[in-house]
Amino acid sequence: MQDDMQVELASAALTMTIQQQRPQTGLIHHSDRGVQYASQPIARSSPEPASWHQ
Repeated sequence: MQDDMQVELASAALTMTIQQQRPQTGLIHHSDRGVQYASQPIARSSPEPASWHQ
């Protein structure tokens, strides 16, 4: 892991969590922690359907 919250790091962490936890359909991801969560790589890594709230 790195010391800064770049898009690549946030995307890798989200992908790892999804693979390990296997969230159910209807997942709601809420983040007010940074603009990287609004990026295309993050949106593409989300399970479908998912709700994103910032």
